[in-house]
Amino acid sequence: MAAWRTEPDRLAGFWQCFRQVDPVWPALYHDTGEPVPTQQSGRWHRVGEGYAQYLSLNALGAWAELARNQSIRSAKRARAQKRDLWVVHVEETHIADLQTFDHFDRCGIDPGVAVGGHPPAQRLADGLRAAGFRGGRPTFCVSA
Repeated sequence: MAAWRTEPDRLAGFWQCFRQVDPVWPALYHDTGEPVPTQQSGRWHRVGEGYAQYLSLNALGAWAELARNQSIRSAKRARAQKRDLWVVHVEETHIADLQTFDHFDRCGIDPGVAVGGHPPAQRLADGLRAAGFRGGRPTFCVSA
């Protein structure tokens, strides 16, 4: 069952995105022959559901998400991070336009879903996938 009053607009396009990762990992998650995907759960997916590519539309957004996720609050700790920043070109269709709190509100979705705990966002993602969406654009997440 969808978690919205009005379906989000569907975007299609070509985007230049950014992704930061630990240097021991490749730029994107992919199947390495695992019988069940082991990418850890994130805001928009759960472990075992496949792979999700978490991308940002600007480089600072990719770093900001790392700081949020790791609770980095000092310049010293931020400088100590060893990460690779990748540029990824994405051509995709059926992307849910949830890029602002106003977009969430217009669809009848609590904007807190975008910044709160993961379970409400994961339930929203379930509904979006069930409705044929391939990803979402607050930051940018594409389900593989």
